Amino acid sequence: EIYQVSFDSAYNRWQTVADNLPWISVNDADNVYSTLVTLYDVQSLPTCYVIVNNGEQILRPVDVDDLKQKLTQIMG
Repeated sequence: EIYQVSFDSAYNRWQTVADNLPWISVNDADNVYSTLVTLYDVQSLPTCYVIVNNGEQILRPVDVDDLKQKLTQIMG
């Protein structure tokens, strides 16, 4: 399942875009000052994480090819 966290400060713009996405998208009202930015060491946007086994393993792909490789390993 894809879950997107947006740090967009323009809530109405985010909501317009999010309504048309095929995945779950939520907006963090604290924007880039969110504790999630620190917790997950977000240094640039977009940033992608693969969370496996209810958070037991968190993978941080470096690019699209790495993401594909990690998903292939996880899903077999």
